[in-house]
Amino acid sequence: MKNTSNPPEVKTNPVQGRSPQESPLDIREVTQPGRPAVNIQQILVPTDFSEPSKKALKYAVSVAEQLGAKITLLHIIELPIAYPYGDYNPYIAETDKIMPAAQVTANQICQEENINPRFIRETLVKEGISYQEIVETAKALKMDLIIIATHGHTGLAHVLLGSTTERVVRHAPCPVLVVREKEREFVSV
Repeated sequence: MKNTSNPPEVKTNPVQGRSPQESPLDIREVTQPGRPAVNIQQILVPTDFSEPSKKALKYAVSVAEQLGAKITLLHIIELPIAYPYGDYNPYIAETDKIMPAAQVTANQICQEENINPRFIRETLVKEGISYQEIVETAKALKMDLIIIATHGHTGLAHVLLGSTTERVVRHAPCPVLVVREKEREFVSV
C-alpha cells in the first residue's frame, strides 16, 4: 500500500538575524496539515540561585529567542513548617527582609547572565512549598512551558531531600523541560 498522506513540512525558526547554523538552539517547527504548531509564549523558570538554575535560565533564554517568548523567573522561599520553640518563629519574623533581598538577587542574576530585558516578563518571589508554588504559578499565569534545573541527587540525598523537579513534572499544567546539571549540552552555555 502506498502512503497517501502528505509529508510533514519542516520550517526552521532561527534567532532573528541569524542563520540556523549560527543559532545556539535551532527549534524546528514540524507541521502537518490539520495539526497545530507548538505555540510557546510564556516560560516559567524556577530558580534557587544555584549554578544548575542559572543553566536552566540560559536554556530558557535560548528558547525565548527562538520563539519570541517571555520568561518569568520565580524564586520560592521555603519556610520551616514547624518551629519547635513556641509561637515565635524567627524565620517568619524575617520574611519582610528576605523577600526583597531575594527579589534583588533574582534581578541581579538576569544582569550577571547578560539577559536581554526584552525576554524577561517579570521576576517573582513567593513563599511556600516549592513544587506547589511553581505549579500554582504556572496555572495562574497560564505558562506554556516550565524550564527547571535538577541537582541530580541520588540515593539517600534524594530520599531525604525529595525532588522538587520530580514533583513539578508530575503536577505541572504544561510541558516541563528538565535541565540536568551534568549532561550533553544542546545550548551554548
